[in-house]
Amino acid sequence: MRKVKRIFYGFSYDEGMDMSKKSFRYLVYGIILMILEIIWGIVALGTELLNKSSKNIAYYVIAILIACISYAVYENVVPDDFYIKINEKWVSCFLFLMLGTVTVWIFIKPYIWGTVNGYFPQNTVTRVIQALLLIMAIAMAVLFYKAGQRENKNKKSILMMGLYAALIGISVWAFYRGNVFDGDLFHFDAYYHSIYKIYQLQPYSEINSGIYGFYGMLLLPFTRVMGVSYDKVIALLAILDGVTLACCFYVVDSLFSHTWIKVVTAVSLSSFVVWERTAIYCQMFPHRILFGGIILAYIVWGTKHKKNNSWYVAIGTILCILSIVWNVETGIAVTLAFVGGYIAALCRKWKIIQKTWWLHSLGALFIIPVSFLGAYGMVGAYNLLTGGQFLTIKTFLFPLVGSEQDFIDLLYVNLPVQLSPWMGCLAIILICTAYVMKRCFFENTADSQTEILTAAIILVAIQMVYYVNRASQNCLYIVIPVMGILMGWIAEKTGKSKDRIYRVLFSWIATVLLMMAIVFPVRLIAQQKSYVSQRNMEKIEQFAEQVKKAVPADTVGFGEGIDEIYSYLGWNTGYFGMDMPDILYSNQVCVDYIFNLIEESDSIFVNDDSLNTLSYYFGNNTWKEEYFLKNYTCTADLYYEEGSKYNYRLYIKNK
Repeated sequence: MRKVKRIFYGFSYDEGMDMSKKSFRYLVYGIILMILEIIWGIVALGTELLNKSSKNIAYYVIAILIACISYAVYENVVPDDFYIKINEKWVSCFLFLMLGTVTVWIFIKPYIWGTVNGYFPQNTVTRVIQALLLIMAIAMAVLFYKAGQRENKNKKSILMMGLYAALIGISVWAFYRGNVFDGDLFHFDAYYHSIYKIYQLQPYSEINSGIYGFYGMLLLPFTRVMGVSYDKVIALLAILDGVTLACCFYVVDSLFSHTWIKVVTAVSLSSFVVWERTAIYCQMFPHRILFGGIILAYIVWGTKHKKNNSWYVAIGTILCILSIVWNVETGIAVTLAFVGGYIAALCRKWKIIQKTWWLHSLGALFIIPVSFLGAYGMVGAYNLLTGGQFLTIKTFLFPLVGSEQDFIDLLYVNLPVQLSPWMGCLAIILICTAYVMKRCFFENTADSQTEILTAAIILVAIQMVYYVNRASQNCLYIVIPVMGILMGWIAEKTGKSKDRIYRVLFSWIATVLLMMAIVFPVRLIAQQKSYVSQRNMEKIEQFAEQVKKAVPADTVGFGEGIDEIYSYLGWNTGYFGMDMPDILYSNQVCVDYIFNLIEESDSIFVNDDSLNTLSYYFGNNTWKEEYFLKNYTCTADLYYEEGSKYNYRLYIKNK
């Protein structure tokens, strides 16, 4: 039969050519895994088999275990020469059409990073424009694949450094906004309160344990130098956001060799800078991604400089300790990522069947308890220095444990069972996991790249639990930085291959990355139009002056915005309990502290809605009217601006 050479989405193929045995083996495994995962998803998410609120997490963990176990079984059971003659052209066409349909569906339907918002700003970009941008991304994917790499190496380096610097600058600028009263004060206040109260050198306790971790303690040296004025804190957090990006770019620049993949990956993973919220949400960026970027950058540095000695492990362990102090949940992910990367590095020296590998791997696991106890001891030392006591483990882990209402239950939102981006993220995690297992355990070809990938996979897989348990608007954004790195790696790996099946996978990944990169400037422009008022500090300055005239300095105060106003004036609120936006997650001790503070205070300056919150959650619906207002008289009634929902009142206890 005469072979005819044709062009298919940027690469050529010979009609009638059969698949290679290697591609066939992994294609068959991919089909088997997809069937297993679909069956498991239908059983776990579509039935009452897992009927507790943690069923999302149980489903997710077992889905990953299914992939690991099935791959190990497949490699040990299916012979290396297993092959059935199949025409590669038709398999490639089918795979291309399937992945293309999935890509178009996800980008046109509003499910790209969350379950509510589209990837584009709502009501600003029409479906037609979205479709045109997708076509542009496909065309660019073909162009980049055909272009090759012929640039001068030094020139590439200079250009890349310029791009990284520009993206970091955009990140810091886009994040920094002064006036949160015109943005999302509710969420910012919840985050800022921990920084403000630790600035006052308050020890942690059962009534004063941060719901997002002990990050205020690590920021204390900076706030004591800079001051705790909330606009300065925003600037500090914006810089940390830039640090996260810088770490990710260091990983990208070291892991990839093709310039265009570096460019596209760098821009696409920067998408969190211009996410859908038109307000600051520090709880995710930089909070839950900061140390993930730092640990990946540290691992890359170690592999580049061949650092695998005790000093490398010791410094890595210190970073893990700091990450747990910063935020326990993400700190555990960082610690497991570092340990996983280190164990993968051992596969470069010994085989898994060797006793030495097992001994060193078990030894590496001790990093986990050492890091946890180190973080616990560090917080305890701070407490002793500030006049407090060592926390109990229960208090240290609050609110994961110790909350009177189950923290996981309160946050729980069902995973969408329709075609959604989280499925693609899970698929990428499973693809990379199988690759790492193959290199480490079955081919014994682990290298420095394998070590980095192992750490990245573990990190992003654990981070994604944040979305899995609460599959709500924007939560999947937590995986963008590391997922961008993994997608870029797959694009480069498959783009180098001569195998047609891998090239189809390249086409899909490259298109998605390019689409994310194209959307970056579109969303940045649309987003910044919503930030004009938030960069205007005049209104908050004027309101602070009103407060200064009406309220005595250092009057006891609590509620949304009180910390921000007081820090602007250099005052102390005298309230060191839990932030009011998160009071729902507290326990009775925290509530008693608030009521005792109210009982003992002669005057209180409060966000009036916070009194309604106390009535609703911890008293009864009439507490404010029947008790508080009978004992206190309002002497000052201030609004942030006319028509504002932010109403602040000064209450004086009746004689």
